[in-house]
Amino acid sequence: FGISYSKDYPAWCGILIFQLMQRELPISRRIHETCINPIIRAFNETYSRITGNNDKEMAFCWLAMTFGPMRLVAIDPSIPKMVFKRAKLQESFLRKLRAMTVKCSLLNLGLHEG
Repeated sequence: FGISYSKDYPAWCGILIFQLMQRELPISRRIHETCINPIIRAFNETYSRITGNNDKEMAFCWLAMTFGPMRLVAIDPSIPKMVFKRAKLQESFLRKLRAMTVKCSLLNLGLHEG
């Protein structure tokens, strides 16, 4: 969330990053090598330590569920803009989405009580 929705960059930067991640371009490979792959490795290690399971496919499923809400909003920010009738995504909405995502992940891993 911090990288994709940084206050230091215009809102379109997060959209651009997620669009580039889906392409076969030199910059796309660089994004994966410098940003995405380290996150995946860290997530795999964290998942393994928490669950005692080295199943990389299951770890990636957890990663996809954790990053899914952020990607959805970055790929098409028009939906929350239309719902809330605002010209841009509000920081309050992004904070709530981030908190909900983290809470759901912790609940599903058994690390947080409802």
